[in-house]
Amino acid sequence: MALNVVFAGETGHGKSSLVNIVVGRKVSKVSPDAQAGTNETQPFVAFQDSTMYRIWDTPGFNSGAGSTVSPKKALGSLFKELLSKDGVHLLVYCLRVRSAVNMGHYRVYKSILSCICDVNVPIVAVVTHADEMLEPLQDDWNVHKGYEMKFANHICLSTLRDEMYPATLGRRLSTTKSIWRLIQGHVRRTPLSLPREMNVVLFGGAEAGKGSVIDLIAGEPKVEVSQGTLSNASGSRGYRIDIGPYRFRLWDTTDLNQPDVRADEFMAAIDQASRLIRSLTDAGGINLLLFCVRKDTLSPRIQANYRLFYEVLCDKEVPIGLVITHLEHEDNMEDYWTKISESLKQWDVVTIGHACVTTSPSYPEKCQISKVVVQGLLTYCDCSGRYTMPADPWLKRLKSSLSQRFHAGESLASTLKRRCGLAPEIAERLAVRLMPRQDA
Repeated sequence: MALNVVFAGETGHGKSSLVNIVVGRKVSKVSPDAQAGTNETQPFVAFQDSTMYRIWDTPGFNSGAGSTVSPKKALGSLFKELLSKDGVHLLVYCLRVRSAVNMGHYRVYKSILSCICDVNVPIVAVVTHADEMLEPLQDDWNVHKGYEMKFANHICLSTLRDEMYPATLGRRLSTTKSIWRLIQGHVRRTPLSLPREMNVVLFGGAEAGKGSVIDLIAGEPKVEVSQGTLSNASGSRGYRIDIGPYRFRLWDTTDLNQPDVRADEFMAAIDQASRLIRSLTDAGGINLLLFCVRKDTLSPRIQANYRLFYEVLCDKEVPIGLVITHLEHEDNMEDYWTKISESLKQWDVVTIGHACVTTSPSYPEKCQISKVVVQGLLTYCDCSGRYTMPADPWLKRLKSSLSQRFHAGESLASTLKRRCGLAPEIAERLAVRLMPRQDA
């Protein structure tokens, strides 16, 4: 189980810079002012002394009039979600202090406390920008006119790189060691469960590069050279990949390029996916669906694949994550989510999380960020239940599911075209196959 460490504080106080230092690479957007910065909660994976940490960056408080994010609401929702799963193990309050705290610091502190819901979560303070402090902090630095902020501990540090003015050799290394000592010394540890294997099924079109996503997660080529592969009765290939204490089997599926694919190919792909889900039932079920979509193919047409896997094959019982690929030309890949998220809602594509990534080896730094982001998405689902396919045939269940969505006088083929966005020929073929099962 990963330990959840949540970073919170005002925009421009070094919160995202600290997250980047802890993770060991630039994964979170840094902003010096209150008009930009982190727009939503996002997890990143970090390892220290064989322990996995899930580092959460959150929207900054006092994020300016132009912000559409309510930091307090976002933080409260995150705490509620984490507390319903494996808990919050440490909260890090980041604040910028010149000589003493002020009423603004105290108001943010109280807002953070209100999000914790009276749960016993250790809170530590990291006073950033130590290089600009006018004088060392006094013993009562955390008290303002009788209003006291209570912390398990605190440290003062600089988030500047070594070459930044004033140039100081070893500054970044010292900061990294200090923040990790603080985290490890105060994180509330819980007994680790034994590693368990989780089944993750990837689906999407050929252009999305599912195989490249598997290689990205593994950190080495697996799909091309077929190393560490497993096969099952469905003909699908599985790849064993370990991430810290987690063991995953990533299952690739036949590409679904609907509506351009021929009806025979589409039906064969759906049959194979059905057999895969059935075979994984014997292995305990499915933990996660990973929907891979290429950036320039995002349109209402992706509803077909989404609904066939999520609604039809898995009865909406499996959490689904979205991986958007080919974002190497974006200055900040995560910004693309802001551009597309509203459209996804309009298309009824609802997921538990997302990863905006590139798998292009020509962009090694962005690939490293992509690896951290998609691994964070995988490990975030470690507490989700498993889905096992019911005994009745999937075509019969599909007919039952769609019958609840019939319009008056509408044929089954028309429903398939309308609900799943299937091409006319494919919808007719699938409808024909459904009808005999109805009489069985």
